[in-house]
Amino acid sequence: MKRWIAFLFLLGSLEQGTGQTVFTYGPYKVSSQEFLRAYHKNSTGNTNYLQSITEYLELYIRFRLKVRAAYDLRLDTLPNQKADAISFGQQIEDAYLTDTVMQQKMLSEAWQRSLKDIDLSHIYIPFRRDQDAGSPIRSEDSLKARQQMLEVQQKLKAGVSFESLAASYSADPDLMRNKGRLGYVTVFTLPYALENVAYGLRVGQVSEPVTTRAGYHFLRKNGERPAVGRVKLAQILIAFAPPAGPAERAEARKLADSLYKVLQSGGDFAALAGRFSNDRNSFSVGGMLPEFGIGQYEPAFEEAAFALQREGEISQPVETAFGYHILRKAGHTPVEQDPLRAAPGIRQDFQADGRSVLPRQSFQQLVLTKINYRKSAYRAEDLWNLTDEFLAKGVREPSGSLALSGALFTLAGKKYTVDQWLNYLRETEATPDRRQYPAQLDSFVARMGISYYRENLEKFNPQYQSQMTEFREGNLLFEVMEKQVWSRAAQDTAGLRRYYEEHKGKYNWAPSADILVFTASDGKTGMEALAALKKDPLQWRKLLEAQAGRLMGDSARMEISQIGGLGMEDVKAGAYSQLSAPDPDGAVTFGHVLRVYTRASPRSFEDARGMVMNDYQLFLEEKWVESLRKKYPVVVNQPEWQKILSLR
Repeated sequence: MKRWIAFLFLLGSLEQGTGQTVFTYGPYKVSSQEFLRAYHKNSTGNTNYLQSITEYLELYIRFRLKVRAAYDLRLDTLPNQKADAISFGQQIEDAYLTDTVMQQKMLSEAWQRSLKDIDLSHIYIPFRRDQDAGSPIRSEDSLKARQQMLEVQQKLKAGVSFESLAASYSADPDLMRNKGRLGYVTVFTLPYALENVAYGLRVGQVSEPVTTRAGYHFLRKNGERPAVGRVKLAQILIAFAPPAGPAERAEARKLADSLYKVLQSGGDFAALAGRFSNDRNSFSVGGMLPEFGIGQYEPAFEEAAFALQREGEISQPVETAFGYHILRKAGHTPVEQDPLRAAPGIRQDFQADGRSVLPRQSFQQLVLTKINYRKSAYRAEDLWNLTDEFLAKGVREPSGSLALSGALFTLAGKKYTVDQWLNYLRETEATPDRRQYPAQLDSFVARMGISYYRENLEKFNPQYQSQMTEFREGNLLFEVMEKQVWSRAAQDTAGLRRYYEEHKGKYNWAPSADILVFTASDGKTGMEALAALKKDPLQWRKLLEAQAGRLMGDSARMEISQIGGLGMEDVKAGAYSQLSAPDPDGAVTFGHVLRVYTRASPRSFEDARGMVMNDYQLFLEEKWVESLRKKYPVVVNQPEWQKILSLR
């Protein structure tokens, strides 16, 4: 713990300047800050700090030398290197284009709200009663809605009951059944603006009118409870088509009651669902529904669902607008109380919710200050006149003193013109409406600002720059190792054989055996093959042919320690192993020992080739690094290095 505190203190002090140099290689410097960040990012968890940091210093020196060699060879200019960097940058840049402080606050807020369910009632006064969201709102509709909102507000203050006002004014389609009651809701159930109001109310309190794009809303908090989580159910639905008359409802209720009695007597729920349920999405799977939380179905349905206490418990018939439901509890997932374990799910729901745009919108405003946004001097009326002409007639003409090439604003000194504004309107398929122009211009400015910031992200964000540098240099390391070591070793057959001859004493067989190893597609095939092999081991190739792909095998020489993995305890000539346990695909393995070599013996070049290749690559790498050290002499700044060692 003390070491981490010292490390963070050192990094904090280094942030004040460029950081002290811990080592140089030729004319190039590496700061303590860079080295320590790399060390702690790649630490293997070795508790011996002095050992691990000293070993890492050597690894990092070698890394920097190799990457320098890649730059010397101009490998960074290769098309594949540039393409990979662009692709990686696009994958990670969104994380740097959002207000992370605001987002974290909203994620924490969402988790806190997820722990509590709220019972709400609702009065909804829409701007358009015909619910045609695609049509523009007429001024008379807006005025009428506002008048109704004011009437409701006054009557609530006068003590008129919420339910009676809901019956008179609310456009909730389920009003006749629910009298304005939404039932219990939780986080992500409501639009964010309404959720904020709902979670700020006291029990029994009615909100002030809340304005959304759809209309006006009044909320009343009826109660609250600890969150109930999610439930998994099966259902039998005896449906009636709305508007169903009393006779049709009575007939449905009669059938639902009969089925409930059968279930109480031990009837098969899945079979009855398959025969009687009118839920087309679930009747064929025993009535099983996807797991759900609150705020997704009618209050009566959810209250019955969450009232079931134990798995297998069955509810009495529950009436909703769709018919009568008989519910059977199949499982329950409680709300996660630990914020760390809850975080992935909260983040996923947050990203799918409309509120996720708010941190990005906030960041757009922050960006404008970072890139020195300056609005140009012009008459707004001239711009709107010019915009009208363009959107109505497709004509691009100057208006007043405003030319098409005139600057509307600058970002980091770069001019953005009227002509670019018109192009933006064409791309977004805008229509002539002066009331929308200011907001559209704000969107245009924000888009251009984000575009400029994105293109110059490495200049503006040190963390992004660091991540991109790390990726590029990791890619370059692979490229230069392929060129200088791996491909060279693979292609240098003469050098590989020469290395083998010079080090032949290293490549010996430990006690080993010639063995046939077989893999069968399933246990039955394996047992049959093992029995046939025991009868006539010399016919093993014919056995493979006869099994037509269900049995594969080959002969090989293996060391005794390797053969143990086949489950063969006594390795001797003629021995057979037991069938292995099936793998995830059901395949099994067994072996048959042909000959045993009890003494160590030299490996041939072909037998040792894999080991020789590995050693030869290490040999070439060491020679290469040695030459790099001569080209770029490494000098460690001992006072600074001792300071790092003292962090233990």
